[in-house]
Amino acid sequence: MKKCLLSILLVSLSFALASCGSSSGSAATEAPETVSTTSSEAELESGNKTVRNIVYCVPIEWKETTNDEGTVYYYPTGNSMDAQLMVMTPDVDPGTTITDEAFFHSCVDGMVNSSEKSTESTRSMETNANGLPYGYVEFSAYINNAPFNVYTALFDCTDGIVGFVFTQSPDLTPGYLDDYRTVIDSIKPEEMPVAEESPVEEPAQEEPQSSEPSALSVEECESILRSILTSSFGEDNYSLSRDENVITINMWGNGVSADATLAMYGNQDCINSWNNMMDQMVSVEKSLLQTLADAGHNELMLILNVVNDANKDNILACVSAGTVIYDAVNNINLLGIGE
Repeated sequence: MKKCLLSILLVSLSFALASCGSSSGSAATEAPETVSTTSSEAELESGNKTVRNIVYCVPIEWKETTNDEGTVYYYPTGNSMDAQLMVMTPDVDPGTTITDEAFFHSCVDGMVNSSEKSTESTRSMETNANGLPYGYVEFSAYINNAPFNVYTALFDCTDGIVGFVFTQSPDLTPGYLDDYRTVIDSIKPEEMPVAEESPVEEPAQEEPQSSEPSALSVEECESILRSILTSSFGEDNYSLSRDENVITINMWGNGVSADATLAMYGNQDCINSWNNMMDQMVSVEKSLLQTLADAGHNELMLILNVVNDANKDNILACVSAGTVIYDAVNNINLLGIGE
């Protein structure tokens, strides 16, 4: 599904930040027993698909595309956006695992809370037919002003996490949920080659190291932020600059200015979408600031702006230190912008 709103872009950024000190969400609710798959093996693509070290199969008739960031999309109905499977690999900290309850809840909270008119029905830890554990969540939400059911399975892989996110219109008949469950049950680790035996070497004597961790440089911190933002937004949807101890990040998305204008004129759907986006902005800014603090730079100040996608000198919203200091839609102006 085409990501038109900045709030949709923020969903993938929530994954990247979930392991950086986010708090756990509500307690998990029990999921219904996994429905056995109905698609036969012959209906699946004969050649396995691979993402990182994960192997999976999809029905042969599903159309496959890949965007510039390497995210793979499959469309059961050809060119129609009524149903879609997205295979995503968000950047997370080394050693992160979806079986970590706090991390799992943080991922789910980020997805659900940043989606418009979202209603969660299920979240739980499951095991697929090949014995692989995965985090699972179901919720309904509005995307581009249309209702969708969202099903997400999150698996561990060698380099972090891989997500299989399936969206489907509730009006679609017949549905493809059984096929999605077949895909999930097909997931297995890629076979690893047997390592050759090598002579055992005596470990070298290590020099004693200081017990105090060394802080990263400010330039290294900037590089980390750029990596997180690029993997979540792409290179063309943000800018980052620094003036001494102040880091400013400007973000934009296609149509964000038009949606803000409609919200100012009272369009309730756009107002709800905007307010959801603002809540997510506060969460993202806090997580980015915590990333800087963890790197040893509490002195750095972070300013997160949403700017007009048609005129990037025009600020539509600003968040800093966990506070909304400018919001053109809700008439918040602690900076005196435009006065």
